[in-house]
Order: sequence, then C-alpha cells, then structure tokens
Amino acid sequence: KQSGEANAKFFNAVAAHGKHWWKAQHGEALRQPGPLTLSEEEIQENPRVEQDAAEVWAAFASVVREWSAEGAPLRQECFAPLLESLASSSLPRGSRVLVPGEALGRLSAEVAKLGHTVLRNELSDYMVLIGDFLRTACLASRPWFLYPFIGDPCNHVRFEDRIRPVQVPDVD
Repeated sequence: KQSGEANAKFFNAVAAHGKHWWKAQHGEALRQPGPLTLSEEEIQENPRVEQDAAEVWAAFASVVREWSAEGAPLRQECFAPLLESLASSSLPRGSRVLVPGEALGRLSAEVAKLGHTVLRNELSDYMVLIGDFLRTACLASRPWFLYPFIGDPCNHVRFEDRIRPVQVPDVD
C-alpha cells in the first residue's frame, strides 16, 4: 500500500507540473481531462489506453536508469564515452549539441554541464514531461522515494525486490 501511495503522489506531482509546463510551452492553459478512472468498457473501446499505460511504465522504469544511484553504473557505461569525446573535442563551449531520443534528459543535463547548448529530441510526451519534472521541480523541492518495480514481476528473485524504494533524483 505504501509503495502505491508513494508512486501516486509522484505521478500527481508530475501531472500538476505538467499543467504549468504546458502553459509555458503553448501559452494557454491545458483543458481539463476527463475522469481519471475508466470503466472496463471504455478501456476496451480505446486502444490508446493500454499503449499509454505501457509508455508511462516505461518512463517510470527509465527513472531508475537515468536519475537514481542504482542507474549510475549503466549511465557511466553508456554516457561516459560520449561525454569524454565531447569534453576532449575542439567543439567550442556553447555549441549546439543534438541529443536524439533523450528519454528523461539525464544525458542532456550532463552535456549542458560541459557548457554546450542542448537540442533535445524525444518522441514520448511522457518521457519529456517526467524528465522536465525531474530536472526542474524535483531538484528544487526534495528527493522522492519511488517503487518503480511494483508493477513488474519479471527479473526479480524475491517479492521484496519488487517493493524496494529507489530515491530520485540522485543529484544535488
């Protein structure tokens, strides 16, 4: 129960942030969505519901990889070669660097730390919104303890592995 409540608080905070983010991006208020709970009939009538849910869970799993201490070894393996190449290149500070498929924006943040202007590109609105929340509002407020594995029974030896918390973001 605690894990579900913690995740719900995180998603509610992301949604609240999203309203402000939308207005800043588009200059107009986001219209109120319909009810947050759908009947079984509405779910079956709308093929996007299942796809949206899968995208949200994929973004949630990416939070661990990009914004937690647990994800640091994988980030080091994947990001370090690119960051080292940028740092040692003759590319002047302030140059524009494209980061395609930026996911939750951790690589973009690391490229920006090197003094470059980052052009971000991400197909998933969920990734963009959660990434923006983590880079801005989350850093300004407090760390979150999430339970990203609770909905995923795969690759966990014990049930306890699914209900362990992960702190995000892992930066000051």
